[in-house]
Amino acid sequence: MNPHEITIFRDVIDNETVEGILKVFDKHEVRDVTITEDGISPTEIGADDSIIKFEEMDREILLCKGTKEENTTFLKVVDWVNENVRPTGDFEKVEEWRIISYPQGSFQNFAMEDDEKFTGIVLIELCNDYKGGALIVDNNTITMSEGDIVQFNNPTKRHYGLTPVIDGERIVLELWYSPFEDESEETETEPNGNIYQKVSLKT
Repeated sequence: MNPHEITIFRDVIDNETVEGILKVFDKHEVRDVTITEDGISPTEIGADDSIIKFEEMDREILLCKGTKEENTTFLKVVDWVNENVRPTGDFEKVEEWRIISYPQGSFQNFAMEDDEKFTGIVLIELCNDYKGGALIVDNNTITMSEGDIVQFNNPTKRHYGLTPVIDGERIVLELWYSPFEDESEETETEPNGNIYQKVSLKT
């Protein structure tokens, strides 16, 4: 696969789905958290609290992570949009998703992701009522409209960010992907000397 792949789909998420995602964002209240290099505290995102809304750099972010007992909100949003994502080895499993509100004057710093588990990012535009706020991946400037999808792989090796929103509010859904875990392989020897392979899928 091209290590610097960008795929764009125009106007593929319908209005009903967009409205459903925005309702998920609106129904959650912002909570006070402390953000460090180790994550968000005092709340650890886990089986008992896999969704949280917080503020960071003038943005409101609704973060939802999959767990072993994946909650209906996580799965509902993934099911709404994942069929529209181009399936490749870098876009296998949604690890978490984020709905992010960028009000006027806000932006996303240009950086590379430092968590190696993430292999791909998908962005879905949820509104049109803003100016500025262009997505830049490497040296590619990408403008988006409501219902558009942009996906790019290898976020740990590529610079990306959003320019400042000049007017209005931009709201995007981001899906962060990781690979399915590899199969584990064992071999066993039968009494007659034949060797066979046991294969079990990690969960």
